[in-house]
Amino acid sequence: MQVLGHLGYKNVDIETLAELVSRGRLDLSRSISEIVPLEDVAKGIEKLANHEGDPIRILVQP
Repeated sequence: MQVLGHLGYKNVDIETLAELVSRGRLDLSRSISEIVPLEDVAKGIEKLANHEGDPIRILVQP
């Protein structure tokens, strides 16, 4: 797993979260508002910036 970008967290925080998720110790599914394809990343960022649909976390699928 590789994280190339994020907002509001330090890299070590993302590494810790990824480790917990991969071990089944943390379920983030309820905090994921949407998954957007890479070509729609600008739309995802716009939704977050404008609080469109009350987003919590939008993931980008490469």
